[in-house]
Order: sequence, then structure tokens, then C-alpha cells
Amino acid sequence: MCYKSLDLTPVLTSEDCGKCRWCCRFTAEDIWEAPLISARCKTALEQILHSEVNLTDGKHGRIFEPRYNEKGLCDCPALGEDGCVLGEERPDDCKVWPFRVMLFGDRRVITVSPECPEINRRALAELSAFVTGGFAERLFGLARDNPQMIKPYIYDYPILACEH
Repeated sequence: MCYKSLDLTPVLTSEDCGKCRWCCRFTAEDIWEAPLISARCKTALEQILHSEVNLTDGKHGRIFEPRYNEKGLCDCPALGEDGCVLGEERPDDCKVWPFRVMLFGDRRVITVSPECPEINRRALAELSAFVTGGFAERLFGLARDNPQMIKPYIYDYPILACEH
């Protein structure tokens, strides 16, 4: 699936993401949100950083090995001065965040993270219109091709669409 078909620009610009970086830092409690790292992403990151990137088993798949600082925060190894150093090679989880495909009972739903400061400036009606305006079909397709990106439902994530 082409990233351009999952363009978030109507509701979230790459410039806003690059300034914020909220989704690129994790605590031990939210490390489950760390992106799943494919072999392709790992190789690209190692080439950029000129060093090995260690992976570990996360709750839903392979993630980067967390290294927490004295404040209990862990930065994604792909986080650079201007945002993600991987650009178009970044993990699928990152390309679609703050949107998530989650399993609600036996149904797949698209949710939005209540943690994204930029997206929280938007009305849920606007986000819902964006998702149901074609984004949902493409994101559900990506999740069918990559079922490891589907997370269990979290009660405070607003549901914007259900897979039919």
C-alpha cells in the first residue's frame, strides 16, 4: 500500500508532527505504542544512523529496544532534529498515527489517540468525516495486509469507523 494513499495532511501536517514529536517518546506504560519495526525499516535506520538498531519483542511485534533516560522517557531511535529521519521509510504505525486500527470485540475499528496534541485541536466530527471519506477503506486494507498492527481496543480512544 502506498503511503500517499494514507495522506493525513487534511487533518495533520508533517510540519506539525515534526515540531511536536509527542508520538516519538514513550514511557514504560505506553511503550506498547512504539512502532512495529520491519526488516526494511531497521535496515534503513541503520544506514542513516551508521549503527546497529537493536530490536526486542514488544506486546504486538518487534519494536526498537527501549532505552529510558533519567526522566523515564525513551525516544524512538528514528527521532531526529526535524522529526523522523526515516521519512517515507518510517513504519506503517507511524504513517497513520494518531489513527489506530483496534479490535473492539470481534470487529475492527478505526480509533484516534486522545494523546496527540495536534489532532485534539480538531473536532471529532471533522476527524470522522476525514476517516469515512476514504481513509478508513485504505487503513483497513493496510491492517488486513499487516494484521500485527491491529491493537486491542482501549476504552478512551474514540471510534471513528467500523469495518463492515
